[in-house]
Amino acid sequence: MREIILGKAYDTDTAKVIASIPISSNLGLSEEYNPTLYNCPNGPFLVDPYHSGGIHRILPLSKHEAMEWIDENVPRESVESAYKALGVEIQEG
Repeated sequence: MREIILGKAYDTDTAKVIASIPISSNLGLSEEYNPTLYNCPNGPFLVDPYHSGGIHRILPLSKHEAMEWIDENVPRESVESAYKALGVEIQEG
């Protein structure tokens, strides 16, 4: 899926998948309803057809918004790898 938004191209075929949340199996839906966070040269973006009434639309996010999405949706054991895929350096503290 490819969309041009505010002059920037976002393409699920060429972007890197950061995280995909398997909600579809719990709801009896097909995999195509799983919200998925991607990263591309134009920045992170989300495809969440479940919360968009089944419509596959790309929602560009800031890096901070993508980090918040990861914190709220990704299982704890996968958060660090999702941050790394987003290009976030983990700080020990």
